[in-house]
Amino acid sequence: MRVTIKDIASRLNLSTATVSKVLSGRGGAFISEATRQKVLETAREMGYRPNRVARALVTGKTDIVSLWAETLAPYHTEVVNLLMDQMRPHGFELIITDMVKHPDWRAYCEKFPQWHVDGIIALDSPRCVRVYREANPLVRTPLVSMGAYYVEEGDFVGVDLYSGAMEAVQHLLQVGCRRPAYLVCEYGNHVGDARYDAYAQVMRQAGLEPLVIVAEHSSRPSARDRMLEYLDEHPCPDGLFCFNDEMAIGAYRAMCERGIRVPDDVAIVGCDGITDTEYLERRLSTVVQPVREMCRLGWEFLFRRMENPSVAPQQVLLKAHLVVRDSSRRG
Repeated sequence: MRVTIKDIASRLNLSTATVSKVLSGRGGAFISEATRQKVLETAREMGYRPNRVARALVTGKTDIVSLWAETLAPYHTEVVNLLMDQMRPHGFELIITDMVKHPDWRAYCEKFPQWHVDGIIALDSPRCVRVYREANPLVRTPLVSMGAYYVEEGDFVGVDLYSGAMEAVQHLLQVGCRRPAYLVCEYGNHVGDARYDAYAQVMRQAGLEPLVIVAEHSSRPSARDRMLEYLDEHPCPDGLFCFNDEMAIGAYRAMCERGIRVPDDVAIVGCDGITDTEYLERRLSTVVQPVREMCRLGWEFLFRRMENPSVAPQQVLLKAHLVVRDSSRRG
């Protein structure tokens, strides 16, 4: 026979509410450590297994948050780990959807309310948020838009890449580059993208002609292959600002294969600040996103919205900044 919260409460002479709070991880400071340990030990002894479905039917809460991400590159996996660190002390788990690879992301967003999650964090996924809201105008599931691409309506934690990208391109000029190129994927190759706009603006101010090298994807293999193709047909640019660190690492590999010295022949700067940038032979300069603070605030905003749906809009814009390392340091 299945052991219930009521059975545990009866054995310990406690209220079902107290036992429920302990087992869901929401006891907080209102329940003593001794009581908490007693409940957990008794639950183990009695073979208690939580019935999440039954609990959700009773409370209307699943203790599950959904993360929408455009892709799951190393930057995004770092975000996932940091978010889980924030959520788990509160008893929540995370389900993750990679929108780029989803066979029908639009239908998924339109029909998402059927998943019955307690909240949504949309990482660099403004198009998904817009489709979801247009299809479900009466649904009030708490949602926080987060990252360099975000929706300004409702709760958001945005990241301003423009100023950091300007720093990066200006840095390349300051170390002597006169033909710095922008290596970008098709997705980011347009006016209105912060990195694209920053590169174009600095080049205009310097009186230089922009040189944009476009790869199909924002991945290491795509960037490496595109740079090798470019180098077969053109002189190597003396500087390279890259859409993200993945592309910068791919470009770095292409330079190594061609015997082009970094940073002597070409100075390279990436964007995002992933851990891998510090483990190349020439550590990679990069525009670092404030990922830890973004995740802390993103969860804080979402949790507050779940607890109090009528709270005023929560909105903040964080700034990325340039970190100069070996790949672009000259002299």
